[in-house]
Amino acid sequence: PCRYGGEEFCVLLPDTGMDGAAALAENLRRRFAAVEVPFDGAMLSATISIGVAEAQPAMHMIEEAISQADRALYAAKRGGRDCVIRFEASEDGAAPSLSYRSRPVPAARSAAS
Repeated sequence: PCRYGGEEFCVLLPDTGMDGAAALAENLRRRFAAVEVPFDGAMLSATISIGVAEAQPAMHMIEEAISQADRALYAAKRGGRDCVIRFEASEDGAAPSLSYRSRPVPAARSAAS
């Protein structure tokens, strides 16, 4: 992984298809949300939003796939955060579809719980 922006990271997964990458992203999202940190009498957790895209043979530059993943990431943030969104090109070549794999955002709990 490498830092791609201020709070963004990019992970390239060679020889991994869309389903495998999305499953890995979902596993990472769940594990990240499961970490709780005590703070000021409460247990806090953070969430992450992940955009996933697959490089296609017709792409001339890997930046095209990264741009698609970035679009999916921002759709995840707009859609309520704490989810994985896959960028999938439509079959007719028109606008891409963004498929959701949403999860609820956990609430802060008391440290005494």
